[in-house]
Amino acid sequence: METDKIDAPSSETIPLDVSGLKCPMPVIKLQQTIRQLKNGTNLACKNTDPNDQSHDQNRVQPDWVIEVQSTDPGAPKDMENWCRVNRHEFLGCEAHDGGHTCRIRVKIFGA
Repeated sequence: METDKIDAPSSETIPLDVSGLKCPMPVIKLQQTIRQLKNGTNLACKNTDPNDQSHDQNRVQPDWVIEVQSTDPGAPKDMENWCRVNRHEFLGCEAHDGGHTCRIRVKIFGA
């Protein structure tokens, strides 16, 4: 089900471009991205020193939003269902020439 894009205020928006990928890869890439962020991986930084505590500031925050660009016509429904199962907040999708932009608010459990 496609919904209108909902503007969601956030302290950080993480872009994720999965254009050109077909089901199930857009959802798998979304899951991998959330996992990396939860583990404190700074996707924009090459510093992998486990003793460097500065990477902690890059851990995903509860109000971060991932904005997914996709060309797979099934991705909006797949992402909505994946969010429901994994208890993240699906904020909606906007169709545009060549694809969709979906927004997902990452929920942190046990934090």
